[in-house]
Amino acid sequence: MLLFQRSGVAALFLFLLLHHGHAQERLSLQQAVELALRQNPQLAIAQQEIAAGQGRRALAGALPPAEIFSRFNEISFDLATTNEIEIGLNQSFEFPGKRSNRKAAANAGRQIAELQVARLRLLLAGAVKKSYYENLLANENLASQQLGVQLLEDLQRLTTARYQSGAASYLDVVRSRIELGRGRSELAAAQQEQLAALSKLDLLLGRQGMPPLHLSDSLAYAPLPLPRDSILAFAARPTSLRQIFAATVERQRRALRLAQLAGRPDFSFGASFQRVTENPPFTTAQPNGETVNAFGVEASLTLPLFNRAAPIGEAQIAQAELAAAEMRLAFFDQQIRRNFEIALAAVEAAEKQVWEFRNVVLPESQNAVTAAAAAYQSGQLALTDLLDTYRTARQARLEKSRALFNYLTARADLEAVGEKFELNAKQE
Repeated sequence: MLLFQRSGVAALFLFLLLHHGHAQERLSLQQAVELALRQNPQLAIAQQEIAAGQGRRALAGALPPAEIFSRFNEISFDLATTNEIEIGLNQSFEFPGKRSNRKAAANAGRQIAELQVARLRLLLAGAVKKSYYENLLANENLASQQLGVQLLEDLQRLTTARYQSGAASYLDVVRSRIELGRGRSELAAAQQEQLAALSKLDLLLGRQGMPPLHLSDSLAYAPLPLPRDSILAFAARPTSLRQIFAATVERQRRALRLAQLAGRPDFSFGASFQRVTENPPFTTAQPNGETVNAFGVEASLTLPLFNRAAPIGEAQIAQAELAAAEMRLAFFDQQIRRNFEIALAAVEAAEKQVWEFRNVVLPESQNAVTAAAAAYQSGQLALTDLLDTYRTARQARLEKSRALFNYLTARADLEAVGEKFELNAKQE
């Protein structure tokens, strides 16, 4: 009977270690990325910035409103006897170059908004992938903890039965209860981690108040599709972030030119219709003189005689902002290849770790469990030693999953490394 119990426990260890599966799931990684690109609120907000940029461009190119005016001179209580009436139209024009530079700056702003959307799509895809992998890891950890608790519950019942039959000591019963309590605590922590990971993914996907997600993909290894030299060649391609920096430089150049023109005078032209009474000759037939209808034109200039400091201050601000934009672009160009090399090194290091667990650590841990189960069946190994061996093997499986998680997230970071920039310890 004792040999049968030992064989049953050993078989249970092997079955739980080698043959645990997963529930049916429905959302693939590609579907998650596509869903986020459709529903993520941050992306929707960024797309509205494009529409706002188009409005700013139209506003920047608009002419000042025309002015219709009328003048009544020598007014008496009887408007019909007003001696002088003038009705006209006046249109203001900016100094040549102001309007075109303002339009060019607004157009660069609209281009930046479009590039920000493209950049955000890449960053969002990377964030969804990492969150998806985090959920897969949390699911595997939860499944492992659930199986571990199930095994510990079976061991606790078996140990109690053996103690009642005199085949085990009370110390074994206490140890099994302690291990079961520890396993349940780890299970509760794993459940919290799974809920947190799922909530984070729901936020990225723009899901609210919907049933829990079921993920169909798994943590699976896939080698890099290109050799190292080809991957590093991507560092020279114009990423969306670099184009944003270049467009910002162009916008600041236009802003500087506009500030330099701020002190130049604007002008306006107008035309009017005039009716003037009491004009000579004065005769007995027309003692009040003649009434003359005429057309007039006018032109005016704005002279910033008492506002010389404002254009100088605007030019200084624009010059400083242009210099900062140019330095930011130059620093990005210096940093981008180094960032690619660091990200690629992280992928290669994680890949080596995956290979180590797949080909060395995991097979050795499974062989150790097989040997421990055989030794326990023959009475050469204590139950606690078998439990320690299983715990070590289970931890090896979790570490293998974590190594896969690290590798896949490192690949996601590599795909988006050209859209990230660190300056003064801040993420741009």
